[in-house]
Amino acid sequence: MPDEEACGPSMDLRSSTMALLRPHAVAVLGASEDPATPGGAFLHSLVRGGFQGPVYPIMEAERGARRVPSQVLGRKVLRSIDELPTDVDLAVVVLPPERAAAAAVDCVRKGARAIVVPGRGFAESHARGRELQVAMVDQVESRGARLLGPNSLGIYSRSGDLDLAPSVPVAGQEPAAVALLSQASELDSLFIETLREHRLGLALYASLGNAADLSFEHLLPAASMEPGVRAVAMVPAGTVDRLALSSAVREVAPRVPVLVAHKVRGRAAMRAARSHAGAAMEASETMPDLEAAGAVLATDLVDLADRAAALALQPRARGRRVAVLSTSGGAAVAVASHLEDMGLEVPVLPEKVQRALVQWLPEHGTAANPVNLGGSLPAGSLRPIADGVLGQPAVDGAVVLAVGTDVPALATAVAEAAAARGKPVVGVSVRAPLTAKAMRASGMPAYPSPMRAARAYQALVPGPL
Repeated sequence: MPDEEACGPSMDLRSSTMALLRPHAVAVLGASEDPATPGGAFLHSLVRGGFQGPVYPIMEAERGARRVPSQVLGRKVLRSIDELPTDVDLAVVVLPPERAAAAAVDCVRKGARAIVVPGRGFAESHARGRELQVAMVDQVESRGARLLGPNSLGIYSRSGDLDLAPSVPVAGQEPAAVALLSQASELDSLFIETLREHRLGLALYASLGNAADLSFEHLLPAASMEPGVRAVAMVPAGTVDRLALSSAVREVAPRVPVLVAHKVRGRAAMRAARSHAGAAMEASETMPDLEAAGAVLATDLVDLADRAAALALQPRARGRRVAVLSTSGGAAVAVASHLEDMGLEVPVLPEKVQRALVQWLPEHGTAANPVNLGGSLPAGSLRPIADGVLGQPAVDGAVVLAVGTDVPALATAVAEAAAARGKPVVGVSVRAPLTAKAMRASGMPAYPSPMRAARAYQALVPGPL
């Protein structure tokens, strides 16, 4: 067993974070053969997720059982932490609070550099739980290791084949383009499901729980460097170190977009947050600092996923001037209203451009901007219209709407015209499934309403609006 002096100085934040995201070997304390139990769920998720390193289940005889099995899922069962080899760098402690606090420290003494504590009953529950949490973190940190949680749903890394988030639907076949750091707990599923609507998946997921030790500022730099990550989304609920997190955002945002949706707004939410994450901070206390540091703000988890998809799929706009191309006059009115409400501009196109566009538009079409395409158009007219609009210096990007008219060629034409000029475009598809498919195939995020598309486009415009 390594002595405490040897454990401490050599274990910095970077090595502990690597142990969390890229462990060589994992121990699961409180493991079970039954995947319906918490310990069993973590063990089964880890093994079936394809983790390549050694896995060490530590089990006790379950109620009604006469003995502990010698193996579970093909892994040798250990009876105590003392039996752990010294190569275990990540331990998942699925035990009641009193035992979890002591076991976490014992794992660090045995050589673990990162600890995940999923269980509840700590600072979010009562005074005794807060005492246990503080003592546990102090002892883990003093020995040079770091702790995720308590009250965490777990950790997931696609590139590391690490699935220790059994209650969250993180695994999938979609391109792993987004990292999610969150205190939203079970609501994280809403973000993930919305992201999947955009045919995107998670590269990394970390449920911070009470964030008693590892917090957003610690994990953000590592999340931004995960393979495939094109946006990092954060959902804080408890207290955060505003200066430290702002500094981390300022470091990361020039390389990878950082988005934030703060859950806590108002007195009732503050009360709920204290019983959820053990602490609370109003969004108004943190969001202005994070926005000033370069973060993109979102209103809720669906909006967060919509904006993350836009940032993962499209280039940033050079300015705030937006063209609108729509098959529906009513939809054009709606999206133009939302864009201007958000501080974006829908500029009138020059007269010369309008005269050129009218030659390609039907009699009831309009060319000023929004450009009303008047429903179905011959495929040959779509690319000239798209080029004419997106080729204007006074246009920084576009929103294209197919509402009630299914015109896949419209999506392709606008996407190609935008890509040729390095300009962003987002889409709206309502009762136009083939157009939605064409939008996504071309790399354009497709939204089911003008409001959601306008919010997503706003994320592509740099700087506060």
